[in-house]
This record gives sequence, structure tokens and C-alpha cells, in this order.
Amino acid sequence: MKKLLSINPLFLTLTLVLSPSLQAEVFPTDAAIPPAAKSCVRCHEANGDTGAFTMPRISFLSKKYLLKELKDFRGKLRIEDQSLDFMLDYTLQLSDSDIDVIAAYFTSRTWDDSSYAWGPVDLIAKGKKYYENGIPEKNVDSCTDCHGDDGEGGKGPRLADQHTDYLNYQFAAFKHDTRKNSTYMTQVAKQLSEEEVNCISVYLESINTSAQVK
Repeated sequence: MKKLLSINPLFLTLTLVLSPSLQAEVFPTDAAIPPAAKSCVRCHEANGDTGAFTMPRISFLSKKYLLKELKDFRGKLRIEDQSLDFMLDYTLQLSDSDIDVIAAYFTSRTWDDSSYAWGPVDLIAKGKKYYENGIPEKNVDSCTDCHGDDGEGGKGPRLADQHTDYLNYQFAAFKHDTRKNSTYMTQVAKQLSEEEVNCISVYLESINTSAQVK
């Protein structure tokens, strides 16, 4: 089985030190941040709009989805190498009330939807095709049924504007059974090649839309 890449702690440290946006918000003075969310902003920033590409942007996710994911970390259903130690240890300390406060806080934040459009045109075009039409020969359905026509979210989380590196990592986690909180996504990920996954991820990050399902 292919081993998922681990994130070197030194890399995270350098990311925090060298990124201007992270430097500005690692220790925010925003009085609106509830105590339960204070530790979250060290990685996800005060507005949930982290500039660290291996971490998710969470401000545009729905409260329902954030509640589920935090509880899934706590329940050891998300054990991908990248986040196992910290997210498991952290969520084990949280009560259901704490999790509700954290989810409500980040859902209330806004994000910059104008600065993340990027990617090779050919990859974006392929990714758009896969996202909208699926890959019938592999029995992979369109992503729009769950994630919306423009990745704004629906039955599944919003994916538009999400970091390519993070999306690729999550596809790998589903594929290699280290993320176990969606049987359907596991089935889909196992059918896709790395190239197909990357095209979809690049396309999703290229989408600039203020639409979202909260």
C-alpha cells in the first residue's frame, strides 16, 4: 500500500515564520475569537482563510460540515498522517459544546474569494470536464450532485477556492483508507488516477465564487 506523505514539523514552522499572512494572524488580537477556537487560529488563521496550502480553508464551510469533521477527528475516523497527532489530541479535549462554538465561529467569518484563482489552463479544462461530467468509463459520477455546479457545496462541502495540495491529500487519504468518514468518497477516490485527481483539485481552486451553502 502506498504510504501517505507525512508533513515535516519543520515545514510547518517555516510556513508560519515565512508567510506574511500567517505572521499577521497567528496570534490575533480579535476579541471576537472564543476561547475554544484560540488554538485553531494558529494554523487556520483568525478568519479560517489559511495561506498554508496543506491545510484547509474552513471559513466557507457549513456549520453542519465542520461539526461532523471535528467529531470525526475525535472519533478517529480521520487518521491521515498529516493531521493525526495534533487534530486527534486537540479534539479529544473538546466537548460537544466546544465543537459547536468553534464551528459557529468559523462559519461566521468571511474569506477572500479573489486571490486564489490559478493553475495551468489545460489542467483546469480537464478538471472542469471531470467535475461536471464525471468519468463514465470508471463509473465515477458528476461531482456537482453533491458539491454544487460551481463547487459551492450542497449535500457535500464547498470545495471551490480550496487549496489544491489539501484536496489532493484528502483524495489520497480516502483512497488509502486513512480517512474513513465517507464510504462514497472512498469508492470514488479508488477509481481515480493521481492525474485525474490533480486536475479536479486544480480546477476547484481556480473557481472564484462568493456562492456558498452554509
